[in-house]
Amino acid sequence: MGVVLVVDDDPAIPRLVKAFMYGTKYQVLSAKDAFEADEILNKYRVSLLLVDINMPYKNGFDFVQQLKRNLRGRLIPTVFMTARSDRRDIERAASLKVDGYIIKPFTRTDLVKKVDELFKKGQVPPSSYEAVNVQSMKLTGELYMPFQFEMESVSELGVTILCNQKMEESTDPV
Repeated sequence: MGVVLVVDDDPAIPRLVKAFMYGTKYQVLSAKDAFEADEILNKYRVSLLLVDINMPYKNGFDFVQQLKRNLRGRLIPTVFMTARSDRRDIERAASLKVDGYIIKPFTRTDLVKKVDELFKKGQVPPSSYEAVNVQSMKLTGELYMPFQFEMESVSELGVTILCNQKMEESTDPV
């Protein structure tokens, strides 16, 4: 299941996107502004962002520009979903290397087609929520791995993780 975060100050838009995505393989979360979106991004593994440009406090351009400065933000495909159809806005969006630009009003077909297209291209990890539940183990720290893995064992000596990608052998001393 993919997780789509809609960032829009108009509460009708996230409700509309949720209705359009009903019955698909996507779960929809929503944020009313960039600050709430940051909180959600820190709590959940989001597969795709749908961002409005016209928002209070921090507009969509500034939010995406800030997001793309860190690795996590660069890895999340982003689509602007906005009423702004001016050529300058579209060019500015392209300069931020977003993955799409949908002009409001849009149809269910247009939206689902764009989201499906990004997932089929492999730009969006389809199983963002499929992860090992380690909450009861009281682990601390962070681990970011952009590929699937299996936890083979956990003991007081450490954790053994099996990866499905071949790791290149290094001759450098560790």
